[in-house]
Amino acid sequence: MSWMFRSVVVGIIAITAVLVYNKLFEVNILPPLEEKWWGSGPVTNQPPKITTKPIDFPQSALDDLNFRLHHTKSFYPSLEGVKQYYGIHNTVLQNVFEYWKNQYNWTERLRFLNQYSHNFVQIRGLDVHFLHIKPNLTQGQNVKVLPLMMVHGWLSTFREFYEVIPSLTQPQKGKNFVFELIIPSLPGFAFSEATRKPGLSPAYMAQIFKELMDIVGFDRYYVYGGDWGSSVVTHLTARYPEKIIGMHSTLCLNWSPLAHLMFVIGHFWPSLIYEENEVQLSYNKQNTLMFVLEETGYFHIQGTKPDTVGVALRESPMGLAGYILEKVITVTNPYFRDREDGALTEKYTMEQILDNIMIYWLTESITSSMRIYAEALANFELEFMILQKVHIYTPAGCARFPYELSLTPRSILTKRLKNLVHLTQYDTGGHFAALEEPDLFANDLYLFAEKVENIKKSD
Repeated sequence: MSWMFRSVVVGIIAITAVLVYNKLFEVNILPPLEEKWWGSGPVTNQPPKITTKPIDFPQSALDDLNFRLHHTKSFYPSLEGVKQYYGIHNTVLQNVFEYWKNQYNWTERLRFLNQYSHNFVQIRGLDVHFLHIKPNLTQGQNVKVLPLMMVHGWLSTFREFYEVIPSLTQPQKGKNFVFELIIPSLPGFAFSEATRKPGLSPAYMAQIFKELMDIVGFDRYYVYGGDWGSSVVTHLTARYPEKIIGMHSTLCLNWSPLAHLMFVIGHFWPSLIYEENEVQLSYNKQNTLMFVLEETGYFHIQGTKPDTVGVALRESPMGLAGYILEKVITVTNPYFRDREDGALTEKYTMEQILDNIMIYWLTESITSSMRIYAEALANFELEFMILQKVHIYTPAGCARFPYELSLTPRSILTKRLKNLVHLTQYDTGGHFAALEEPDLFANDLYLFAEKVENIKKSD
C-alpha cells in the first residue's frame, strides 16, 4: 500500500470520525445562563433609569499623570537589531513619551470624546456606559433607520469607532437606510463598572447587552463585534436569535473539531478548502504555529493571573503604554514588528494612540479589562466548546482584513454560520479595521445590511 493511498485512507477515516462527532455532539439549545447580580450591593428591582453626562476627570488625576510622566525613568535600552521581537522597542516608547508629555492636549481631546452623548444605566447591579448616536437626518429625508450595536474588544475601547460614526449615521448616496448606533463599553472597560464577583465572561456580557437594548427600546437590531466583541455578539445571536436582524464581524471564527481538521487539510491541499480567491489566506502569517507561539503569551498571563500584571500597569503610565502598544503594533500588521519604530504613525495619529491609553489610565480599568481572558477560560466549556458547536441561522456577514488575527475561508465558516450572506476580502487593514480603514469598514456594514434588508423584502 503506497504512502499516498494510506494518507487518503487515514484522511477519510478522520473526516468521517469528526463528522460523526459533530453530529452526535452538535448543540442546538444553549444551556440557560444563571440569573446573576454583578453589583456589590443588594439586589434591587428598581426600574432602570438612563442618565446622560459628559465624561470628565478631576484635575488631581491629571496632575498625578503629569507628575508620573515627568518622573519616568529613562527607558531600558533595547538590544541591537531586535526591532519589536523582544517586546516594545524603546524607540516606540520614546516617541510616544515625548508626544504625551509635551504635545498631547487632553482638554482638546476631551471635547472630541464628548462630541457624542455618554449614557449610563444600571443593569444587574453594574453601571453600564454606552454611546447612543442617532442618525443625522434633515426634515423630509425618507430613509429607514436601522439600529446597530457595535461592541469593541480588549486593548480597545468605545474610542475605536469614532472615525466610522459619521459615515454610519449620515445617509449615503444610493442607500435608503442609515444606522442608529449603540456603542457600549464592556463591563470592566473604560466607564462601564467592573464587577467584584468572578464569572462575568462574554456570555454574561451578552446577557447584559441584550437587556441594555431592551432598556433603550430596540426590540430587533443589527450587531457588530470585533475581538472579544465578536464573542459577545455571537453569544447574543446564538442565545437571542429573535432579537438579532443580522450579525457582522471582522473576526469570524470557527474552532469546532471539524474546522480544525479542515484547516489541517487546507494547509497541505489548499484547493480542497480554500476558494480560488482565498488561497492566499492559507499562507497568512497569523495562521502559523510560530506566530501563535511568539504572540500569545499575554493571553496565558491574562487568562491566569491578570491581577498581578495589572499592579504594574496601573502604577506606570509608560508601562501601560508599552504593554498596549506592543500588541497594537503586532495586530495592526505583523510585519510592523520588523520596524524599530513600530510603524505606528503610518496607520494612526498620536491622538488616536493616546486617546485609548488615556481612557484606560484615567479610568484605572486595565486590570478589570484583562479579566475577560480569565473569565472566558474559567468558563471554557460555555465560552469555547459549546459556543463553537452552535449553528447560527441568523444572517451573518464577515469582513476579512488581511492582517486580522485569524482569517477563515468560506467553507469553514459556513459549517457554523448557516446563513452567511456576506463575505468580503480586503487587501489592507488589520485588527482595528474601524479605526484603520473607516471608509472600507463603514461601506462593508452598509453592503451587509443592504443584503439582509433585501432578503427581508423577498421573504
